[in-house]
Amino acid sequence: MTMLFIAAQILSAIGFVVNTASIQFKNKKNIIFGKAISNFIYAIQYLLLGSITAFLTGIVAGVRNVLFMNGTKKASIWTLIPFIIIAILIGIFTYTDLFSILPVIITMIQSYIAWQSKEKIIRYGSLIVCIMWLPYLIHIRGYVTFITTIITLISVIIAIVRYDIKKEKKKMHI
Repeated sequence: MTMLFIAAQILSAIGFVVNTASIQFKNKKNIIFGKAISNFIYAIQYLLLGSITAFLTGIVAGVRNVLFMNGTKKASIWTLIPFIIIAILIGIFTYTDLFSILPVIITMIQSYIAWQSKEKIIRYGSLIVCIMWLPYLIHIRGYVTFITTIITLISVIIAIVRYDIKKEKKKMHI
């Protein structure tokens, strides 16, 4: 194992802690801010693992999250479109195999999620994104990130139960 590989695995653990904590917050601003920080950490990890596509889409995701963080209402579609276009361009210019398409699709989904004003959409979208990352992480040897993504997936499920499912059950009993 090289020092870069070990450093990437350590960054993965740090990104995990930040990402997992963020999904447990109740309001959008805190969720998205935590996700922005974890995006930048994971981006560096992907660079160390040699995944230029995931590195670039991670940077785009972090910037996007910072810009979308303060919106309490859904922003104009024109604020979303540039991030979708940038993700597609990254995919075109960094394509290496079918796996390299996954970070691009994930970034587009995450852009939509961050653009939304509803925390429920953020949580359900995060569920989809976690599942999509798993095959890519095996492919690039992001072993710690694979494990932490499974744990994050569990955290997202817990948040969905806490904030969405229980809330809907309470509404049904009123």
